[in-house]
Parts: sequence; structure tokens; C-alpha cells
Amino acid sequence: GLNNELTHEQFFEVMIEAYPSYAGEGMSLAQLFESFDTDQSGTIDFKEFTVGMSRLTRGTLQEKLELMFEVYDVDGDGTISVSEL
Repeated sequence: GLNNELTHEQFFEVMIEAYPSYAGEGMSLAQLFESFDTDQSGTIDFKEFTVGMSRLTRGTLQEKLELMFEVYDVDGDGTISVSEL
């Protein structure tokens, strides 16, 4: 059957094709992947992808800020340190 989940590599390919400005942003894409992968399965399913993309592209300012905070708070401690930027 079809595998309806994206691996890291597939996610990077999709995002770089849709948003070429991400091409040199490997770390940001890795962090964005982790933020989209809400069940921490190592893959992104259709629901995770659509919810993540909605927050990224159509969310309220608050939702976009929360997503960006999740992306840059690499260690998940609720703060963004200089080393995480």
C-alpha cells in the first residue's frame, strides 16, 4: 500500500520545492520537521502536515509566533538561547 507519511528527506524535498528560500536552511527545516511531527514518530502524516502548514501559512500571528518559537526552542526548555539561533 501507499505510505502516507513523509520522512525527513521527503519533507525537505517538498518544502524546498514549494519554498525555494529554504534551500540553504537545513537546520531550520530539521527544526520545522520536529515541530510538525507532533507525535514524535520520526515521520509526518497527512494530518500533521496539513495542521503544520496551516499554522505556517494561514495561522494567526499568535499561531505563527508559537510555531516559530517551537522551531527555534531546540531543547524544548521554553526559552530560546543564543546557541539555538
